[in-house]
This record gives sequence, structure tokens and C-alpha cells, in this order.
Amino acid sequence: NRPDCLSLWGIAREGRGLTGAELRMPSCAVTESGEPTAASVSIAIEDAQGCPRYVGRVVRNVSVGPSPEWLQRRLQAVGQRPINNVVDVTNYVLQELGQPLHAFDLAKLADDRIVVRRARPGEKMESLDEIQRELTEEILVIADGRKAVALAGIMGGADSEVSATTTDILLESAYFDPTRVRRGKSLLEMQTEAAMRFERGADLEMAPVAIDRAARLIAEMAGGEIAPERLDVFPNRPQQSRTSARISRVNQLLATDLDGAEICRTLELLGCQVEQEDDLIQAVPPSYRPDLRREADLIEEVGRIYGYDRIEGSQQASPAWLKPLEPHLALQREMRHRLSGLGFDEVASNTIVEQKWLELAGEKGAVELANPPAENQAVLRTTLIPSLLDIARRNFNQRAASVAVFELGRCFQQLPDAPEHREYTCLSGLWSGQYAVSPWQADRREVDFFDLKGSLEALLVDVELRFESATFSSLRSGRSARVWVDGRPCGYLGEVKPSLCSSFAIERPVYIFELNFQTLVDSRADQTPDFVPLAKFPPIERDLAVLLREEVSSAEVVEEIGATAPRLIESVALFDHYQGDQIPAGQKSLAFSIRLRAPDKTLKDKQADALIDRILKRLGERFGAQLR
Repeated sequence: NRPDCLSLWGIAREGRGLTGAELRMPSCAVTESGEPTAASVSIAIEDAQGCPRYVGRVVRNVSVGPSPEWLQRRLQAVGQRPINNVVDVTNYVLQELGQPLHAFDLAKLADDRIVVRRARPGEKMESLDEIQRELTEEILVIADGRKAVALAGIMGGADSEVSATTTDILLESAYFDPTRVRRGKSLLEMQTEAAMRFERGADLEMAPVAIDRAARLIAEMAGGEIAPERLDVFPNRPQQSRTSARISRVNQLLATDLDGAEICRTLELLGCQVEQEDDLIQAVPPSYRPDLRREADLIEEVGRIYGYDRIEGSQQASPAWLKPLEPHLALQREMRHRLSGLGFDEVASNTIVEQKWLELAGEKGAVELANPPAENQAVLRTTLIPSLLDIARRNFNQRAASVAVFELGRCFQQLPDAPEHREYTCLSGLWSGQYAVSPWQADRREVDFFDLKGSLEALLVDVELRFESATFSSLRSGRSARVWVDGRPCGYLGEVKPSLCSSFAIERPVYIFELNFQTLVDSRADQTPDFVPLAKFPPIERDLAVLLREEVSSAEVVEEIGATAPRLIESVALFDHYQGDQIPAGQKSLAFSIRLRAPDKTLKDKQADALIDRILKRLGERFGAQLR
């Protein structure tokens, strides 16, 4: 709820208060050219109470297109969707400096005017989310010479949005009254990143700084010319408020023995201008801390920076504000819970690994460290697999009969011909050793490829999962597959090459999987729950074993069986795979369990038998399959 902390810059200011470190403001210097902003647009504020300050700046001849990869990654990291270089810069500066911005297509503003006013009775506007909004006089709007083009402090309008054909833009950076923004978003039932900050109280002095920062970045990424002389309409500049605190009162409330110099230094590091006279400290809070109004507020800041853990006595803890987890955090928790339920133990390994590990795994593009902590730890990992192999080695050295581990961690890759690197999250797992380690089960066997594949299917049971035969540098050919999730390539699984296992002193088969976690997050975001009515009629199950060429994959056969009668075939599952003395060379036996069910009637045995005959005929024509 601290608006001054809803940005990277705000958190850095807090860090200075705790550590005394020097702050480095991102560069906001601009190179101006062409006609001044006032030659292209005029700005008027009709409701100065609702909008005390409005800053505008024109950037001409921009080229709208995709943002650089580094900017897209940073926006995605905070849960925002990249749109184009102009809009992405405004969102980036919002996260960086905490000041909401908006970009208008200057050519779409009627009469080249901006007017901040109340909405007129019966006025309507289509917002950027493509919803037609009915406005009331309680809602503050940004208008051009004819109509409303944005909801002040909440969201822009579709009629003036920046598009691929935009060449000239008007940047908006303003301060809107928190009460008016809160009332407007409540009436419209909207919540946005901008509204969240304005309704808590933005920084009056940040508006011109943020608009210059955005103009500079847009000029770098989209080209264009920054018009001289930004327009800064600020009719009633408020007087700086003063707040005082008594040193004796500070120590009385906090049960401390702080002197005036230490209290003054703490408040100065938090941005206050302070003066001390005997027992009294006078403080002028910074523009971004309008909440520092009373003596108790200053004392709270001193206690917070001094450290509540250093204050004697018990403290009453207030309940935290509960809100749903971010989608990627919720999915991380869910994946961890599911893998633990499948018998995998979570591990956490170092992101800094040995160069030879990645070379053995056939990985390229590692990010090299300028100052490695050790001679053999000089690069950041591009994959989690070598780290999991090293963990398996240590467990087998301790006489473990089976190792089933997973890790959800960050990986890094150097971008070609660029100083930037890519950072991404991987979900990886390893399984090796005995399948059943219970002393009550005499029939023990070693884990195989299909065990891991089955675990992956159980893990991703709520998405459309497909496996495609593929080769990878670290996996055995013919025992590896690419993993597709909802039609997107997501990762791979398979048996690790014996040579790679030997490099880690592991002398038994090892099976691994690695998934791109962001793909899973995107897939979850795109999901729409579907209602499937309960079946009214009983199913019929049939087992079918066929001989095929060994190069035919089971996935192809499953797909072909399902395509025979999609309306009647409810499920197809492989339950046996055999190659041996009883099977001709170059062939294999696959056995499938097929569940048949009609949605409108009970199937008869004759109908089921006829359908199995159709399946056999289809498999014979497609793959040369024979009934075993």
C-alpha cells in the first residue's frame, strides 16, 4: 500500500535508507529538435482539483514495432504483456520509476487539444480493453477537442491508441487526485497498474522526470525527434509541509536511546530535509512521502529503519493483506506439490557450474563470469541437467537404491552478437535406479523411459500433451522425445547418453526431463475450462496387440486409432511394449487398451468388434500392422 515503493526506484530509495548506499538515477537527458511541443498541441485543465498537474511532450516521426528482446523479457518478468516499443516503454518506466504514463497517437486528437475535465452526462468512450464505457460526471477524463479519449489515471481510449501506422505521439505524465481515481475505477469496475498507483497517491514531482525518461527510451528504440519544451501545466503548486518530532518522544515510544544526529541521518536517508533545534527535529518530507504528516509518522520511520527486531518488548502483528498469488508463483507451487506427490524430491543447485559440464552435455552459449568464485566455476548454467546428474552421483555414492529428484530454477544463455543474456526458468527432473525399493516387493526392476514419461503425463494432466521422437546432444538416440504442450514446444525427455553418465561416474541408466516453465505458464493462461457431461451409458473395453516395424512410434499408432472413430473411441492407452525372441527382427509388439463408448446409446459387442476390425484394417493400411 506504499505507492512510493511500487517501483524499482522506490525500492532502491528504501535500500538507501537501510544501507546508506548512493542512488543512481536512470538517465533522463533528452536531445530535442524540431518545433516545440506547444506548436503541435495545447493542454488545458478544467478540473484542477482532480488533476493538479499535467505534463505533455511530443515525439515525432517514430517507427512503431516490436520492442527489443531485453525490454520484452523485463516486462514479462513482472507479468506484463509486450505490445509495441512505444507502449512497452511507458509500461517499463511505470515499473522503473513508479509514474504511470500514456501515449496518444497525435494525429487522432481532434483540434490538437488535450482537456482534463469531468465526463459529460451520457458520454461514452471505448477503452483499450475494447469495452464501451458509459461515463458519469464523477469520472475524470482526458478529452480532445470533441470527445473523451482516456479515463484519467485508469486506462486510455481505443480511438487514440498507438498503432503500427502511428508516426507522431503525445506522451502524458500527470498527477490525478487519488479520491477521484478511486471513485472512477469503482464506478467502472476496473483495476489497472496505473489506477493502483494513482489511487494511493503518486509523486507530484516525478511527472516531468518520467516523461523525459520515456521520451529518451522511445527515441532510442523507435527513432523519432523529441520536441523541445515539454508542456507542464501546474496551476497551483502546493506549499511544502513541515512535520516535527521530539527526540525524547522518539525514544519514549521506541524504547531506544537514539541521539538527534542518528535520528536526523535516518530521516535524511529517507529523503527528508531536516533541522534540529535542541529536542525538536523539523522535517520536510519528500514529494513522494505525503503520508509523513504527524510526529507519529516520523517516529514510525525511525523505528522501521532502526529495526523493530532491535526494539525490546512484544509487538502486535497485523494480518497481512491477502491476495491471490501471481500465476507463475501459483503454478510453481502446484508443480512442486505434484512432483512431490509423484515421489520426486526437490533439490536446489548452484547457478554457477563448471564449463566442462556444459561442454559434456553439448550446451553452447554459456554466460561467462567476469569474477568467478572459483577456477572451476566460471559460467552460468544453460540447463539444469548436469547439476541433477551431479546430485544423482552423490546419492548413488551414498548407496541410494533409487534417485528421483527435480529442480525449478533459473538458467541463462548468452545472446549471439549482443552483450545481453537471456534468463529463463526451467523445470527439470531426474529418475534412476530401482523402480520399487520397498522390501515387501520382491519383483524389483530398474526405472525405464516409460516410467518417466508416465510421471510427466501425470504432472501435466490438465494440458494437451504430445511427445514427438527427436534427437538431443545429451540423450540416447531412439530413447528421447520432444515434449509439446498445447501445441507449443516445451522441452524434452529421454535417457541420458552412457558417455555423459560415465563422465559423472554413474554406471546405470538415467532418465531426465526438462521443460520451459514460461511455456507452462502461458499454456495455463490460455486455458478455458470446458464442461463435459457425465457419461450416461457404460463403456466397452478391448485390448489390441499388433506387430509393427520398430521405427513406428506408439504416438502415431494412438493417433491413428483415435482417428478411426473419434465419436466412439473415448481413450487409447499403451500398456505393453515387447521386442524379443518371439518377435521377428526389425519388428515390435505394442498392446493398447481401447475404451469405447457411445454418447447416445449402449454399444453392443458386435458393434465393438466391428470397430476393432476397422482399426486393424486402418493400422494395416497405414503401418503394415498385423494382429498378434
